[in-house]
Amino acid sequence: MASLSSIIFGRNYLTNSVLLFLCVLAFIYVVLMRKPSLNNSPFDDITNFEAEIENPKHARVVAYKHRNRIEDKKLTETTSIDESVAPPIAEKKNVEHYREIWLWADAKITRDDLIPGDEAGVDVVLNALATAPITHVGLLDIGSYESGTSQKWIIFLEGGQQAMMKLVWQPEEKGFEKRDGACNFGFESPTSEIAAFHLHRILDFHNTPYVTGRKVKLSDIQAVSSPQVNKQFVRKGEKLCVVGGCYYCKGETTLCPSDGIVEVSIAYWVHRHLKLYTFPPKYMPFSTPRRDEWSKYGFNNDTYCKEVRKIPPYSSDWYYHDLFDFSLVDTIMHHYDSKHYVIHDHSKAHGLTVRLDHGRTFCSLSLDEYDVFLVPITQCCKIRKKTWKTIENFEEGDISNRLKQSLKTDPIAPILLDAWYPVIERRLKKIKEVITKCADANGWDNVLVTA
Repeated sequence: MASLSSIIFGRNYLTNSVLLFLCVLAFIYVVLMRKPSLNNSPFDDITNFEAEIENPKHARVVAYKHRNRIEDKKLTETTSIDESVAPPIAEKKNVEHYREIWLWADAKITRDDLIPGDEAGVDVVLNALATAPITHVGLLDIGSYESGTSQKWIIFLEGGQQAMMKLVWQPEEKGFEKRDGACNFGFESPTSEIAAFHLHRILDFHNTPYVTGRKVKLSDIQAVSSPQVNKQFVRKGEKLCVVGGCYYCKGETTLCPSDGIVEVSIAYWVHRHLKLYTFPPKYMPFSTPRRDEWSKYGFNNDTYCKEVRKIPPYSSDWYYHDLFDFSLVDTIMHHYDSKHYVIHDHSKAHGLTVRLDHGRTFCSLSLDEYDVFLVPITQCCKIRKKTWKTIENFEEGDISNRLKQSLKTDPIAPILLDAWYPVIERRLKKIKEVITKCADANGWDNVLVTA
């Protein structure tokens, strides 16, 4: 017969084994089954956003499928921020203050607008982007390029909001046109990004994310940077410098500010799943290498208005009419890098057209190229009634004066050279002439659309 001690020991051993097994199962469930994931759960409502914004490790970053196929339709979501450097914990009152602002901005995203129209809250968000402490800096990973065609950093701001940061790599050329009007080459221009945001607001287009300028200390960036970003910092004597490059740049550029402060643009990161619709080369001259093909098959013939309706999503009147808004604003900005994004998820903003990435706008003072940018309007003779009413009300000097005054409020003003403002007036005048000519030939009822 087994002794009493052996029986007790055996029972304890069995009990302990069972308890250990149950603990392991519980741990696996908590860690693996309950971990929040931005990749699998788009922000359907503000409650989900409040839960996810607490986790600074997630970055909803777009990645192209292939470096040479920008026309790939779908943007994938990845977690590309290096997680080895944990963002510091700030005082709760500051976190809550900024967190409320980010939640407000997210709640205002609807099917009709990315940002609200005339609400003072827009300026509050811009101020927060320009002042909220930066808690983490990582390198934006887009496909085979480390940062697309130009250096971009993804940052976390106090309160959990993400944003895109672009450095002013050539401060001496800030607000100038690109050398020789070469829009697609060299670094992107953060000031162009800022000017484009303000122009969209003035034209009553509310589908461009908040963008503001900001001055930051390189040492502050380095202190919270990922290992990838940290590799870009070097010292030259007593100066802290940052080294960067771009796909269309000749070699690397080293920026060594004498006071240790750099100017940047900060663009609000849209916490939604975005789908990219990019047109076949023969229907939209988005880049210089495609110009030859475009000139043979694109806007220079009379097929565009019919053929483009066969390309998703332009069978829909709404997205088809977006093309004419694009044509108008891209003419004013001289924008070859135009892209059409649509929010594609289960949120209340599903279907909203979003305009992103304007770092290559305002690149040429002398080249208007109406035969490129205005042909969607000249061939199809369509424009939204709302858009026409907006520009019709601008008298000579109005749009440039409003833009000039608006840009004065930016933290890194001046944003554009004064030489840009008569150019903007010239281009808007041409747009109005083209639309009026369409109406004279076809009647306003056939030109103005409401969808």
